[in-house]
Amino acid sequence: MKSGSRPTDQMPTYPERSVQSLSGGDWWIREESADIRRGRLVWAFIPHVGAEPWILELTGRTNPTTHSSVTYTLRSQSAFRPQTQPNLPTAVFPAFENEHLTAYRAKCRPALVISTGGLDVPNEVRKGSAKWVTAQTILVAPYYGMGQSGKRGGWPLPLVDRIKECEYPQFIWDIVPAKREPEESVLMLNRVQPIGNHRNSVEILPYCLSEAAILLLDEWVNWLTTGLMEGDGLLPEIQKELKGLS
Repeated sequence: MKSGSRPTDQMPTYPERSVQSLSGGDWWIREESADIRRGRLVWAFIPHVGAEPWILELTGRTNPTTHSSVTYTLRSQSAFRPQTQPNLPTAVFPAFENEHLTAYRAKCRPALVISTGGLDVPNEVRKGSAKWVTAQTILVAPYYGMGQSGKRGGWPLPLVDRIKECEYPQFIWDIVPAKREPEESVLMLNRVQPIGNHRNSVEILPYCLSEAAILLLDEWVNWLTTGLMEGDGLLPEIQKELKGLS
C-alpha cells in the first residue's frame, strides 16, 4: 500500500474554541511512512449503511446458456423474515445457505483507523480453515463532509453547532487535511466498520493523529460504548469550555 499519492493540503487551521485547539497539543502530524496504525488517516471505499438492509434477489440469467451475467430485483430484507436460499445459483453469484447479496451506496472517502484488526494468525494454526476466517481487516471510522454543494444540502447549522460543542458521543467535528479544499467534516464513530487490509481497499495518507489526539479519541470511544465520560479525563473539561460552562 502506498502512502501519500493523493494530493493533500497543508495542516488545517482550527478556531481557538474547538476540540482540536483545546486538546493540549497538535491534532494532526505528518507521517511519511506507510505504516497502518491507530489514528492513521486513510482513503477507503466505504459503504453507507442505511436504516434497513437491502438485498439483490436474482431473477434470471441475461443469457440462458451462460452464468456470467444475471438480472435481479432490489428489495428490503427484514431480520424477522425467514431466510430463503437464492433460487438461481450462478457461477458469478454462487449461492450459500442463509446468505444473500446485499446492496449499499458507497464511495471513496477519508477515514480514520480505529484498530489495526488484531494479531496475525500463524499458518500452522489456520490450516484447513476458509480464508475469510483469518483474513486481515482494519477497523475504520469514516469522515462525512458537512458542506453544501449542488448535489447535497449539507448539515443543519444548529446540529453542526452542537457537534462542535461535543454534545454527541457518536460525532467528532474536524477539518480533514486529505482534500484539495479543506472542509468541515464529522468523524462518524457510530459507523466504525471493517475494510480489507489490501492495497485495493485502502490508500494510506501522510497524516496521523498526534498522541494527545489519540488519547482524547480513546475517551470519546469509551463515551460512545459505555455512555459515560471519564471523570478525570480531558473530554469533560473541553466540553465545559466549549459550552461556556464554569
